[in-house]
Amino acid sequence: MRWFKHMTDMHTDPFIEELIEEYGMAGYGYWCMLLEIYARECGTDPGKKCNFSSKILRRKLRISSTKVEQFLNFCATKAKLLCNFSSTFVELQIPKMRTYSDDYTRKVRTNSGQTPTVEEEGEREENIPPNGGAKAPAENHSIWNDGLRLLVNTGLSEPKARTFLGRAIKDYGEGALNEAISATILNDPADPKSFLMGCLKQKTAVAHNQGGTGRVVL
Repeated sequence: MRWFKHMTDMHTDPFIEELIEEYGMAGYGYWCMLLEIYARECGTDPGKKCNFSSKILRRKLRISSTKVEQFLNFCATKAKLLCNFSSTFVELQIPKMRTYSDDYTRKVRTNSGQTPTVEEEGEREENIPPNGGAKAPAENHSIWNDGLRLLVNTGLSEPKARTFLGRAIKDYGEGALNEAISATILNDPADPKSFLMGCLKQKTAVAHNQGGTGRVVL
């Protein structure tokens, strides 16, 4: 794996905020270094199980073996990775790395006949251009910042949240979804996803009754 995507709002992710709260800014560095080490080792099969020498991890992260184990266990409790420890090795698996793999790695997997994973299919589906082929919103657009954070905080996985938002853009339009997200944040409902869809469907019904189209602006 040559490189992986690094989101510009990564520091606002709830997991990263908890990581910094627990370990300071060093925790952010530990996580980024771990992703680099893992991506390099997993090669063209991102998300697979890889074995790492405990000594190497200790040296790379510049922390003790005890702290390495504590850090990995912390990440595991947040469902960011899977880890198993032996006396000299650590088995790691970061399934989400499949979502962030580079284009070269994806092509190698495709050409080798490997079936796309659920994460890869989810990202492909969520990036379907909305509005008959119009360009999808930029990664730093408020839909991907506020909307994604809103849904992930309810317990929805990030790939599923992105798929949901991608479909909503396609069905209702970027402007309508953006306004619905704002309304949901303002009202702070118990079930944000249902509230958001209710806003979109309600306005769509109003637009149809007024002789408009399904593309609405709240």
